Amino acid sequence: MATFIDVTQNILSQNTICFETRLINVEQINVPLENSQFGILDFKAVTSHNVLDILEFLFIIDCSGSMSDKCADGRTKMQHITHTLKNMIIFFKEHPNIKLFVTIYAFDTEIYNIVERTPISKDNILEILAKIDQILPRGSTNIEFALENSSKEINKIKNLYPTHKINHIFMTDGEATSGSNDITILQSYIVSDVTNIFIGFGIEHDSTLLNGISSVGNSSYYFIDKLESAGLVYGEILHSIVYKILTEPEITIKNGLIYDYKTNTWVENLKIGDIISEANKIYNIASNNIHDCAVEIKGNHGTDLTIIFPSIHIESADLTRHVYRQRTLQLLFEVSEFLKKYRPIRKNSPDIFGIFGFQNSYNNSELYDEKIRVKHKLSEFIIEMKNYMEDNKLENDKILKNLCDDIYVCYRSFDTKYGSMFCTSRHTSQGTQRIYTASNTEYLDENDLRNNSVFRFRGRRLTRHTNHFPQNFHNTTNVSILDHELSSFDDTPYLTPQATNVMRAISSQTTDDNLNLNLNLGSNYDDKSQDTFKI
Repeated sequence: MATFIDVTQNILSQNTICFETRLINVEQINVPLENSQFGILDFKAVTSHNVLDILEFLFIIDCSGSMSDKCADGRTKMQHITHTLKNMIIFFKEHPNIKLFVTIYAFDTEIYNIVERTPISKDNILEILAKIDQILPRGSTNIEFALENSSKEINKIKNLYPTHKINHIFMTDGEATSGSNDITILQSYIVSDVTNIFIGFGIEHDSTLLNGISSVGNSSYYFIDKLESAGLVYGEILHSIVYKILTEPEITIKNGLIYDYKTNTWVENLKIGDIISEANKIYNIASNNIHDCAVEIKGNHGTDLTIIFPSIHIESADLTRHVYRQRTLQLLFEVSEFLKKYRPIRKNSPDIFGIFGFQNSYNNSELYDEKIRVKHKLSEFIIEMKNYMEDNKLENDKILKNLCDDIYVCYRSFDTKYGSMFCTSRHTSQGTQRIYTASNTEYLDENDLRNNSVFRFRGRRLTRHTNHFPQNFHNTTNVSILDHELSSFDDTPYLTPQATNVMRAISSQTTDDNLNLNLNLGSNYDDKSQDTFKI
């Protein structure tokens, strides 16, 4: 039976709850509590370098023909993904305190065993890197076949090594062009009690499919919008796996409710993602009895120990920016739910969308009116936030800037082919407080937005610029105020020093000669003079 103890100081350096003095405006936040006050649960994890578990990494890499497409820097998708994968292998070699085994498969309509299950060491690393370089783009994309193979491999590892922690990382850049793309069927292949991470690489993948199958068990969906940013995303994922402090955590609130962004509901118990070293997490709460409101966090630290943390009350404060975050999450949920109606489906004959069409269209007047209403809410909300920031001299507040980015990206992509992809990604990133989030709206052409067409592909560029919109766009609102420059990566409010170091290592660039020299000498691979991304 699990032991219940309070070891807050060993896990969390901060663990507080705070409420506003004013009552919640129910027109803005629909809490099922009368005369309630808005509050936050705010905790920060300590820095930890201890890796408690033996880890299993199962990488499933899409090697379909589209992986030969070139990116803005002239390298192919496959070159980017293999470079990132090799950096992860090198990271493992440079951190021998991490006990792990790696298995790598590639797939198109067949399955290719690239690296048999093996530990990483200085004796085998060059051989493993050479095998990764042999992955070549070829056929179509059969996601069903790949997931079925993953399920068999995961269950085999579970049976042989029941105490090891399995991490299944699945990457695809496209639609399921063969095999089933039925979400319910694909969900049946997901092993729910291991960590499953589904990564959509580039803008042509089926975001609704990956988001759907990631709803099973301990699963997550990530969207890599800029192909050159793969290392940042994989670095954040790797950090979240290696430096876990508390697993399977659950928050329980008494005399109050906590917000669940996934369902847009207020609940008494909320299961959250693993608590990672240095992570600062904030969860929105509400109570109509704040003095008797109590919040606990419990989870597993190590193998069989369950921890309880009683949160400490602090003085009331102005939580306006957190109220804006709550309203942003509610609006992103509304947008994502609306866009789920437009998942691409396979068609028998090609048209403007190639072999794919949409389940619904905006020809239906009721749906069109709903579209206009939702888009109008996005524009009005960002205008309100920007006015608040200007009036209170908070233009550089990282949380508020991040919220404006969320709304702006959703507005830009809303009625394009990529709307669900971007909006779902921003909703998930804000809800889970991830470091990296999709923001490359330059796929979208302003002329197409102006003409209200469905989409047009635009060349991939890495430069950041301010996008300008005409007055009276769609004749629904004055959107000139939506002129907006997206935040830089350094402005991400959820960035931590340790995660930054891991993301830098996985994103680093180096020449093949330097790579071989570093490996042979056993030196640290992180050549900061060669970094592609400055974090």
